[in-house]
Parts: sequence; structure tokens; C-alpha cells
Amino acid sequence: ETISVIKDSNSAIEVNTGLYKPDVYEPYPSARILNMVADAGVPGLLSDDAHRAEQLGRHFDTATDLVRQCGIKNIMSAQGAIKRR
Repeated sequence: ETISVIKDSNSAIEVNTGLYKPDVYEPYPSARILNMVADAGVPGLLSDDAHRAEQLGRHFDTATDLVRQCGIKNIMSAQGAIKRR
């Protein structure tokens, strides 16, 4: 039901990389949920939960690979806007 609400409101699902730690990482949300999101055609929005400038965009490559593997085709982030500043 939640995924339907996200889709109906033309929103995206946040994929948060703030908790990433090599060898221990479990994505948030999980790959199971990301697969359901992909089936519904909902885009993904990468978020890093940064608290310092050097944390901006961290682990986006890993998250992008995961989101694509789950079948989400439309992936957004503020990273491009940050680079333009």
C-alpha cells in the first residue's frame, strides 16, 4: 500500500547511504522493497544523510548499482546540483 501512495503522489523512494559500511551494509530500504518499487515504476532518490560537506554523495556509486540491479530505471540525486555550485 505504501508504494502505491508514493506512486500516486508522483514521489520517489529514498535510498539512504548514510549507514553504509563495507562488508556489513544492508541497504535501506532492502533489495526486496526496491524490487517492488521497480515493479510499480517508482523512481529512486539517492540520499547520503550528510552532516559534513565531505560526506556529500558518499557511496552513491554503490547505491546506484544496487538500485539498477533491482530494476529501478529513474534514479535521482542532488549530486548534480551540488557539483554545479
